[in-house]
Amino acid sequence: MKDLCVGLVYESTPDRARAVNVSENPSDEVLLVAHIAKPDRHSGLADRVSLCAGFAVAADGNDSQPLVVSCVHTLNSMKSAIVDVDDDTTATLLISYENGSIVDVRYAEAIESSQPMSDLVYYKPSASIFGNGRKMRTLPVNPYPPPPGTKVAVWRPPRTPQDRAVWTHGSIDRYTTPNAKLAHIGSYDHLAHVEINDAIPRHGASGSPVIETESGAVCAIVKGAISTFPKTRGWGTPAELRVHVIYTFFVSFLSLFKTMSTSDHKLRVVVRKLPPNLPQEVFYNSVQAWVNSDSVAQSYYAKGKLRAADSSKENIASRAYITFKEYSQLLAFHANFDGHLFRDKQGRESRVAVEFAPFQKTPSAAHKTDDRQGTIDDDPDFKSFLETLQAEPSKPDFEANLLASRPAEKPKQTPLLLHLAARKEKTRNKREKARQKQQRKAAEKAGASDQTATKTQAATASASASAPPKQPRPKKTRGEKRAAKKERDGVQSGNSTPPIKILARPDAPAPAQSPSVSTLPSAAVSATSTPTATPATPALDAPKGPRGGEAEEEAEGEAGARARPVLLTQAQAHLLNKQYDVCAISAQLPIQTKNVVLGNTDAKPGLSTWYETPMENRAITSVERGEVVLQVNAVGFNHRDKWIRQGLYPGIEAGKTMGSDCAGVVIADGDGSSDLIGKRFFANPSRGWLSNKKHSEEPFILLGGCPNADGVFATAVKVPKQYLIPTPSHLSDEQAAAWPLAAVTAWRATFVKAEVEKGDNVLITGIGGGVALQALQFAVAKGANVYVTSGSPDKLRRAIEEFGAKGGVIYKDEDWPKQLKNQLPAEHNWLDAVIDSAGGDIVAKVNPLLQPGSPIAIYGMTSVPKTTFTMADVLKNIELRGSTMGSLAELKEATEFISQHKVAPVVDQPVINGLENSEEGFQRLVKGSQMGNVVIKVAASKL
Repeated sequence: MKDLCVGLVYESTPDRARAVNVSENPSDEVLLVAHIAKPDRHSGLADRVSLCAGFAVAADGNDSQPLVVSCVHTLNSMKSAIVDVDDDTTATLLISYENGSIVDVRYAEAIESSQPMSDLVYYKPSASIFGNGRKMRTLPVNPYPPPPGTKVAVWRPPRTPQDRAVWTHGSIDRYTTPNAKLAHIGSYDHLAHVEINDAIPRHGASGSPVIETESGAVCAIVKGAISTFPKTRGWGTPAELRVHVIYTFFVSFLSLFKTMSTSDHKLRVVVRKLPPNLPQEVFYNSVQAWVNSDSVAQSYYAKGKLRAADSSKENIASRAYITFKEYSQLLAFHANFDGHLFRDKQGRESRVAVEFAPFQKTPSAAHKTDDRQGTIDDDPDFKSFLETLQAEPSKPDFEANLLASRPAEKPKQTPLLLHLAARKEKTRNKREKARQKQQRKAAEKAGASDQTATKTQAATASASASAPPKQPRPKKTRGEKRAAKKERDGVQSGNSTPPIKILARPDAPAPAQSPSVSTLPSAAVSATSTPTATPATPALDAPKGPRGGEAEEEAEGEAGARARPVLLTQAQAHLLNKQYDVCAISAQLPIQTKNVVLGNTDAKPGLSTWYETPMENRAITSVERGEVVLQVNAVGFNHRDKWIRQGLYPGIEAGKTMGSDCAGVVIADGDGSSDLIGKRFFANPSRGWLSNKKHSEEPFILLGGCPNADGVFATAVKVPKQYLIPTPSHLSDEQAAAWPLAAVTAWRATFVKAEVEKGDNVLITGIGGGVALQALQFAVAKGANVYVTSGSPDKLRRAIEEFGAKGGVIYKDEDWPKQLKNQLPAEHNWLDAVIDSAGGDIVAKVNPLLQPGSPIAIYGMTSVPKTTFTMADVLKNIELRGSTMGSLAELKEATEFISQHKVAPVVDQPVINGLENSEEGFQRLVKGSQMGNVVIKVAASKL
């Protein structure tokens, strides 16, 4: 035996005097162990007795001071009821029983040692109560577990005091671990898990010895019975039942406890697990038979809280605290009301539990309210405060004005910062001197070259008289670069130089107005305006290169060629005039826009929070290389827009434009190209994830409401060219605006994570949202058999009739997995994949329906922000895969897929008209009534 604080004498081959003879009926080899508990005399309950068995062993080799081995679980079972059982009113008797008669009785004085993991306890017996000097017989213990097939005998207790105990014979079948796996024989660690054929222990035999027939030694200890069916086994799983029938030979011993004192009883109970919305008067009407003025000293009802339907938090159950006057009244209430079932109109059930209150102290009196309650109008201090509010504000004195006018003190610089600044200035001056010296040498060299080439230049002077001499481009100092940057920033913020007109070269043909200019807003284009304060811009010599020489040859070879429009401000033209072959008309900047922006976010986030989204007038002041301006014709909503307004989305920032999805027409190109002008595109809703199949290459950013990227709820937006995708010809701008974010999320969840193939049975939960509907369309187009769940019968009907689902169930029904099982075809009655957005207990619900090894793709957790995954799911090889958004390459792949299959995103009807009505779209998301994506029509849609 392990972890014993005493030693046992092991006898693998005991002599004949010590060996147990199992061919005869048992005599005093096995003891009856009786745990007796006497409840309070006011409870009206009978004394309780729990019976099991045990046997004595020699401790430390001393046969005169034995220990009695028995089971722990029968002792612990005595304290499981609500009835108070005090240690002073309990006792354990060790009874020698032979041929229907009691021959000896002893008390268990103390627990000498215990092994709770093996369910064993070792009692130290007292002297015999009978005083007859009878010696307790000890049994030999074999330290070596016998192999399977060994013949053994198991003690069977009598059913009545007149019956005889007998030995039942059987054989050892096998040894197992606690989790029912086969165990290697070698130690007594597995004694509690030996399985025996034919000799099934009867209730009451727990703790009795298992005797090896050949040697007569104890080889195991009975722990319980599995079943009484043929060829089943008894083994070490505790299965003892409490015996409620008091044996006649215990009656005399129960009288020993009649005079024992009882402790004060608890009279205060708490009724838990009441329905959250149960009214107080309904509860008291339900318990009126037991809770009234005659039986209750004090009661208190705490009403629960029923969360909103879309809340991720659990409901708070109601509870009641009741203090009874007498203990018998408490017991009667517990017996009649514990487990009472409440059911509301929606069919939700709550089974109550009656327990002792953790704190039994009862308030001596009801809480008294303050005497001043309701008298604030007569309070002198409050009256004085009201007079102060009505009085005219006093003017601040001279000293206050003086202090307010003083500038804030600048932060002090440490000696280290001053030293670093001086060293930087010294390095800057040194570089400036070196640059000036270089410029002087270059000027001297250029002068010598000019004198040598005077005759050559004179011959061609008439041809080049109109062109200025080509000057070397001087290098700029850091100070000049910093000044240029400040000038550029000033222009972008709208505080500096006005837009200019870039003139064509004198030797180029007069440029005709580009037709693309007509697509610009009238306020943003002026073909003839020239700034009054801008000096004349000299003709530009285009540098020889991919933009200079080629453009010049093209202009010379094709008269009347159209110039490419470039949106440049005066500062940009000044910096870039050596890099561009500018032969274009002017474009007026900035472009005025109207944006839906996120308002003040100071309020505490939560379901009751609702940040404002006002309309603001803004401007696009510059268009850089690689960027275009997209005139927005339609924008689409996503659930994240609602979460941002509730403050539940991380990293939001006030003042940022809302929205991730938009579609429209290109109206300006920062590269000066007219190839994209007037063509329809939609924008990728994210940044940083281009083509990696597992994760983004750079920090992943979703547009809208966040500090690193402005959103698209505007009349015009700037978009990098690499994030533009041409709108398929079969989609309207409203459909294209409902497409990007839902599409890339659904595509990744359906084909990358769930790996849906033709012929698969697929379950998509929460049909009605944009992502779920898009996943349904993808899977149906692929040839899969799709089944859906929804809380709305109308959405379920539309999914089946309009979008090709094979069937569906209402997820509010408790037995919806069973209903779904009945809809699957007989030849393929399992699910191959699940695409889920709710989380919670979805894995447990679909586990019986899934084929082993099938994936569950979860792209959201709208019901509960967690999900359970148990060992049962592991054993079935179920794969739980998280899926979030997707890459630009996956969005392009999805767009090509719908172009081939002519799939159109579902737009919730009616379409909202105008950004000024954006609040209507947010409210549809809050109510959850939409079928598809909610879309705003910003400008005229084009097909």
